[in-house]
Amino acid sequence: MKSGEGKIGKILFLCIRSDFLTNFAGDSKFLLKTADFLSRNGFSVHICRSVDEDLSRCDAVWLFNLTRLTETYAFFTASQKLKKPLLLTPIFWDLSRYYQYSGDTEKLAQWEYDRQFRREILSSCSMVFPASTAEYACLKTDCQTDFPCTIVYSGASEPVQKLPLPREIAARKPYVFCSARICRRKNQLVLCQAAAAVGWNVLLAGKAEDLPYLQQCLALPHVFYLGFLRETALWPVFENAALHVLCSFVETPGLASLEAGLAGTKVLTTKIGSAHEYFQDLAVYCNPYQKDSLSNTLAAALSRPSQPALQQHIRSFFLWENCLQPLLPCLHRLGL
Repeated sequence: MKSGEGKIGKILFLCIRSDFLTNFAGDSKFLLKTADFLSRNGFSVHICRSVDEDLSRCDAVWLFNLTRLTETYAFFTASQKLKKPLLLTPIFWDLSRYYQYSGDTEKLAQWEYDRQFRREILSSCSMVFPASTAEYACLKTDCQTDFPCTIVYSGASEPVQKLPLPREIAARKPYVFCSARICRRKNQLVLCQAAAAVGWNVLLAGKAEDLPYLQQCLALPHVFYLGFLRETALWPVFENAALHVLCSFVETPGLASLEAGLAGTKVLTTKIGSAHEYFQDLAVYCNPYQKDSLSNTLAAALSRPSQPALQQHIRSFFLWENCLQPLLPCLHRLGL
């Protein structure tokens, strides 16, 4: 059934953390793209940001984000009283290695403690939608439980309105670009250090989650911070970059890498996570746990010819409209 046929579709409550708009991240975009797609395909979609909302009106509860667990588990607990289908888009990777590496014993202990709750949610789901086979395998290893699964890949799309590159940004060309939250897990400081060593400008965009960390980056030469940019403003910065870099300690796969590749930009990304399943040999990969990995791969990526094959690969396989299609037969099989 398509929207506009006069029949009221099944009501889906998409549940996410309360700050998903003010603290915009990959899960925010995944939810909004999913909600828009479902609405255009005949479903009645409500975005639920509070466990105090009445969930009894829905035909299914859909959870987003198994990594940030507190609110997700609260939604899960509320949903269990309803005896209705439970769906999950996990956006997950095991962070225990990162917490060990960074010496954050408190977060490591919390991560290990929360495994029981992740397992409880997974084992109660009618369907789980990992964004890669690698993410599915990671979930199974972490939680040691079986669950029904349909792979729904992350996507990218070109903005409806394309803006010119602002003059003040054009003055920084040629530049390396990184679009991501500014924090230690995204590892921008190592990028800034590696680029400074070879005299390249680095442009950073994204919410400054860790201000002291941002200041460390800006203390290096040739580093510029653009603030948080919306999709239309990001696009010309992607298009004009010599290279887009996500050297994070994990990406699944990194929506910014997909968007950069779709804009025709070369991509250097972390090998930790699911990026290789998406980009195959069309990107360059670094290992954030190895000291000189980024310096070596940055030089290789900058000297690499442009990659029009990457842009075509993303257009062929990873546009949002195509990526979300597997949801429809799956939801229909569940009686939705």
